[in-house]
Amino acid sequence: MDKNPVTNILILAPSGANAEQVVNLIRKSGLSVFARKADSCVQLAELIGKQQWDLMLLIDCDPGMFTELNEVLLQSRHEFPALLLHSQPSPPNLPAMLAIGVDEVVDISDTEDKLQVDRLLHTVTRELTRLHELRAGRRATAALKDLEKRYQLLLANASDAVSYLHDGVHVYANAAYMDLFGYHSTEDMISTPLLNLVAEDDIPKVKEFLRKQSELDNRSCAFQAVGKDGRVFNAIMDGANVPYEGERALQLFIRPATGNTELKNAVRQIHNRDLLTGLLNRSSMHAQIEHAISDVVYERKSSTLLLIQLQNMDEIALVMGRPATNLLLGDIGSLLQKLLPADAVAGRLQSNELAVLIPELSSRDKKWLLALHDSINANLQPLVPQTLQLFAISGTAAVTADASDAEVILGRARYNISVQKNQRRLNYDGDGNRKLAPEEILKRMQGALSNGDFVLAFQPVVNLKADGLEHYEIRIRMRNSTGNDSELIYPPDFLEMANQHGLGEEIDRWVILSSLELLKSRNTPQLRLTINVTQNSITGATLIPWLVNKLHVLRQSTEQLILQISELDIISAPEKTSEFSRQLQEIGIKLAVTHFGCSLDPFRHLALVNAHFVKLDKALIQDLGIDAKQLETLQLIISRLHASSVQVIAPMIDQMGMLPLLWQANVNMVQGNCLQEPSDNMDFTFMQDEEITLRSFS
Repeated sequence: MDKNPVTNILILAPSGANAEQVVNLIRKSGLSVFARKADSCVQLAELIGKQQWDLMLLIDCDPGMFTELNEVLLQSRHEFPALLLHSQPSPPNLPAMLAIGVDEVVDISDTEDKLQVDRLLHTVTRELTRLHELRAGRRATAALKDLEKRYQLLLANASDAVSYLHDGVHVYANAAYMDLFGYHSTEDMISTPLLNLVAEDDIPKVKEFLRKQSELDNRSCAFQAVGKDGRVFNAIMDGANVPYEGERALQLFIRPATGNTELKNAVRQIHNRDLLTGLLNRSSMHAQIEHAISDVVYERKSSTLLLIQLQNMDEIALVMGRPATNLLLGDIGSLLQKLLPADAVAGRLQSNELAVLIPELSSRDKKWLLALHDSINANLQPLVPQTLQLFAISGTAAVTADASDAEVILGRARYNISVQKNQRRLNYDGDGNRKLAPEEILKRMQGALSNGDFVLAFQPVVNLKADGLEHYEIRIRMRNSTGNDSELIYPPDFLEMANQHGLGEEIDRWVILSSLELLKSRNTPQLRLTINVTQNSITGATLIPWLVNKLHVLRQSTEQLILQISELDIISAPEKTSEFSRQLQEIGIKLAVTHFGCSLDPFRHLALVNAHFVKLDKALIQDLGIDAKQLETLQLIISRLHASSVQVIAPMIDQMGMLPLLWQANVNMVQGNCLQEPSDNMDFTFMQDEEITLRSFS
């Protein structure tokens, strides 16, 4: 169907009327217009019959024409809307205008008046929409009648035995059905109860089967059938609820029993289910929603669709791997079935999208639905490691009679979710944590410094050539200082504010002291910890003396510590950063520079410090697999860094396929979620050089 059809407009107006101006206004609204103008009622009558019109505009018609115009409109039996437009602010003949059968009278006395123009365009759009819906309904009715005729012909000549039941009584049976049971006339078959065709011992089984027709997992029913002549034979029955002659009826397929019925039932059940979650699959869930639409139309049974979108599943799959993620989906499916009421039906539509159909939700209040959502979220997070975030955003849509199919209902639910997501962006961060006001973050940060409410996370930094060392970068998280909330606050949300309020060095001291105590307790000489320090520590003059004192008190060597600063810190305070680097070199602590390459001249800034490690900016390593020039540029940068005895680290590696390219570019070390997500344990297995001899196998 043409998405922008031409609107055919027939106009009756005297020669001096502003008909062209009106047509231009309609064109500017976005409609494609074909217009023809008549100067008299006689010409109008001729034009009406020449083609199909969509709209008639009667502009400033003389009152003397109204009688003749009314006759033309009555004789044409037009279905298109007719609008009477007048350019006089208060026309004296308004009652006569309304008497000729027009749909509406519109004032166009001032086409520069935005209100008048908007009303005209609104009226035109409304009437055209009504006309298109009328014509579409007529086409649909004609198509439906044609389809019903074809279906009845196909059904009457089908080899399968098919019948329709209403209230347990046959209202239709095709020839194959009557032959199967030995009936020779439609009159004998119609009004015969189905149970008259079932052996007495199998009547309870058949009743139960008919009662559960709304369940897609309902299996075929094997029973003993009884013919009109008393002949007993084994048969299999399948059924479906369908509309028949404007009412809900039960369509039955009955055939002589052949094959393994139990096996066929098992195959049907598997066919309807999603293999990972155990919930209904996409096609089966669509069928359930459309069945619910039929329930609204024919039985006035209401239901509500709850659409659930799992957040961060792509990241979780990247970290946990596909096999573990598949098991996670199975756990989510089991969780959903456990939390839902017995009358609800759940299915999986897409990889991260689940749907729940809840009948008669009106009997439950909104608090029940909110409690269900909260319960789902509360039970989702324990299914993944603490360092990952898994939560759900849900939206509802009422199943209504005006929906043509399941996609309409799903579209409404997805729209409601999008509205929530837009609101969530204002209140939540990308990991699903609630965003806090700056004042609240500052208050929590001060409380965390007082109460030690910080958490350390460790991410391995892996050398592509085994060096016998275990490198970890330390990340910091902040807990809610009030203790009423288990969410973690991540560095981007509080470190910048810490610098602004002079708390950055206090946080650095807490992290460094915790790291020194950890090194002392583990007593692992090959362990190396990289600690990020804030700009407060770099520009201040007290961190290095404090650190020297703590190293002396704890009797800890400096070779296991690496302090990391950002290239942005060098740019913002070059002299202070250079002095900070010199002091670190004096006490024997190595320096790492992160985000290297984010400036226009990174090597000029790097020359200001004595760096032992450089962590590349993400922009330098993106698109390596598809851009040979990017790989060549990276190799030149790394060669220049190696010439200065600087080891190169490639961060944020999310795909194992990147490792060969980084190896080719001579990167020394790699770090990323594809190796291990930051966690609260240092349990990564690093590569070790092994010497293999014959004794290794003895």
